[in-house]
Amino acid sequence: MLQRTVSFSLEESNKGKKDTLRAVMDESKRVLQAYVDLYWPQQDRIGKYVDFKISSWLSACLLQCLGKDALSMIRALRRRKAKSKPIISHVTLNLDRRFLPNIQESDGHFDHWFQMSGLGDRKHPIKLRLPLKSHAVYKKFVKEGWSLKKSFRLKMRGDDKLFLHLIFEKEEPTERVKGETLGLDMGYRNLLATSHGELIGSDLKGVYEIIRRKKIGSKAQKSTLRRRDCEVNRAINSLHLDGVKTIAIESLKNVKYKSHQRNKMPTKVMDRVQWWSYPRTVSKIQRLSEEKGIRLVEVPPAYTSQTCPQCGSIHKENRQGDVFKCLDCSYEGHSDVVGAINIQARGERLIHA
Repeated sequence: MLQRTVSFSLEESNKGKKDTLRAVMDESKRVLQAYVDLYWPQQDRIGKYVDFKISSWLSACLLQCLGKDALSMIRALRRRKAKSKPIISHVTLNLDRRFLPNIQESDGHFDHWFQMSGLGDRKHPIKLRLPLKSHAVYKKFVKEGWSLKKSFRLKMRGDDKLFLHLIFEKEEPTERVKGETLGLDMGYRNLLATSHGELIGSDLKGVYEIIRRKKIGSKAQKSTLRRRDCEVNRAINSLHLDGVKTIAIESLKNVKYKSHQRNKMPTKVMDRVQWWSYPRTVSKIQRLSEEKGIRLVEVPPAYTSQTCPQCGSIHKENRQGDVFKCLDCSYEGHSDVVGAINIQARGERLIHA
């Protein structure tokens, strides 16, 4: 099954509801830290569920969810051989059908009402009806026949803003057996260049410059980072994938962080490239491929923009910035598009190997 998460802001709720949610989140943060403090020193194998109940006005179901999350966090940190006990700075509540989630249409100012209950114990019962405003992503999943799961998440960011995450699921489509291979070259100046000759996301360079000028960690920078992520999604959604059965991309893991690459890059260039969104770009392409039934393959990136797709000769001087001109056969083109064409060819060789 494919799963996707859709986020809704809860800032349209009235003050009383938001205060109640923030109180639940603050108490959940305290309980989660208490479970971590309790189980972190234990060297024995940790189970899936806690065997100790923290004193709290939260419901038994919510305490069980928090305990499960704490143990899962500890197991993950131990696999990474972390030595320092985690300090909980914010919390995301992973809730299930026991909290009776229900979404209803609204005929008023809001598009939907989301109902849930069971967050507090018997002495502190909590039942909430939260207003939601629909948006393009939610409408897309509904239109395409995705099913809404009974699991959901509540999140409070560091700025105390509240969000609801609904989870959709759908059967994986049958993988396409007919069609062509599309090569994609990912870069800083052009988010994507395709083997069809398209340049997509060229305007993102301006967004990177805005991010670079903002103070690190400031609200303005975080807002611009969210804008970048939206622009990345919009650019990738614009890809023409009719008649495509395979997408080939470069394997550029840790491309921004390898020490030998950092040493070769001028400080000014590295300062700009650090805001390039390669991991998010790959993740979005992976999700889109899954939804369309398209196979995704990764190929070695070496010399893709220095290799002539016509005669196969490799020269560093073939590429001069955005311009590619082969020294041997005089083939010309945009260097990113040439890279995408070579990626396509490598992808096809990999498939038929």
